[in-house]
Amino acid sequence: MMLLADAVGCCCWLLLLADAVGCCCWLLLLAVDGMGISALPH
Repeated sequence: MMLLADAVGCCCWLLLLADAVGCCCWLLLLAVDGMGISALPH
């Protein structure tokens, strides 16, 4: 789970988001994926 969290943190930096809050990326990815635009690799 730590590796996955680190990958998400990397995503945060790529998206120029504050990485201080780890779940910010998950919320963003879930929101984007919820809109039908899959941002997660399948």
